[in-house]
Amino acid sequence: MKVKLNTTADYLDWAFRDAGIVELRHHDGRHWVTGWFDRPELLLQEARRRSGVGNLYTSLNAPKPRSVSNAMSGKPVRDDDIGWIVRLPFDFDPERPTGCCSTDKELALACERRDRFVDAMLSLGWPMPLRSKSGNGYHGVYRTRLPVNAETKQMLKAIYHGLYKEFDNPEVSFDRSVRNAGRIFRLYGSVNRKGPNKPDRPHRRSTVWIPRNWEQVSPQQIEKLANHYARQTQRPKPRNQNAQPVNGKGDYSSLDIAAWFMSHGLYIRHIEENKHAVRCPWQADHTTASPDHGGDTIIYEPDDGWAGFYCHHKHCEDRQLQDVVNLLGDADQFCSQEWRAS
Repeated sequence: MKVKLNTTADYLDWAFRDAGIVELRHHDGRHWVTGWFDRPELLLQEARRRSGVGNLYTSLNAPKPRSVSNAMSGKPVRDDDIGWIVRLPFDFDPERPTGCCSTDKELALACERRDRFVDAMLSLGWPMPLRSKSGNGYHGVYRTRLPVNAETKQMLKAIYHGLYKEFDNPEVSFDRSVRNAGRIFRLYGSVNRKGPNKPDRPHRRSTVWIPRNWEQVSPQQIEKLANHYARQTQRPKPRNQNAQPVNGKGDYSSLDIAAWFMSHGLYIRHIEENKHAVRCPWQADHTTASPDHGGDTIIYEPDDGWAGFYCHHKHCEDRQLQDVVNLLGDADQFCSQEWRAS
């Protein structure tokens, strides 16, 4: 079924509803000019007047109280100008030569990656976001309301870095930098002009679809996801594993842990370096379901010592590699060496 797209006016209505004051920024190919508006019809009028050349952007978040001219006379928004975070933007851009637009094939890859991201967030209970095509990539934008403070910055840093590890790949980049409070974004409905306008890399008009009931992501949902990713970055200190009772004769410092989990149908994907997302062998005992894309249960290839296992679910907080070895029972087959007492 074909989705009915929204207009630029629809998008601005939501922007002013949540931010109160919005910056319009225009680059004509040589110079930047900025204006602050508290009347959407005047911003839209100015955008239409400038739409024939260059690129148009608007601010995302709610600034602190300020005077506005409703004309293109002002200074660009800075992070310190923002009082409330009201948008969480996620940007998926296909890898391509610098200074040019995307091909249709590259653009399709970005759309597929964005849609996988949206599905993953829906599985976590997040609402449907605004979905858009920037012209060269795809966006997912969520409504929220968070104060601009150190705690919010740390939470967003954890979330964007965690999602980067899951959704960035060689074909499509996940932009971690768009989380700053003073970020500007494409004015949807305007044309994205980057480099020469070629048949295979054309200038495209950006488009937007906004849910009819565009719900906010709650602070509690954001905090929960931030805590999830913050815990992943802290590899737990292993217990004295050789002192634990373990069935088997393999030298577990030579264990091919990824192949072992694959053999049991528990492997999901590689995350980075020696880190992999897997399904927990005790997932049937978890009180909350794991996301399809994984990330809540991690294994580490051995570096100096044993391989590692970590599941963030409370039911598994004390479980480590030796518990998996005892449960699955066949780890010896995936060790390249047999353990010998020194």
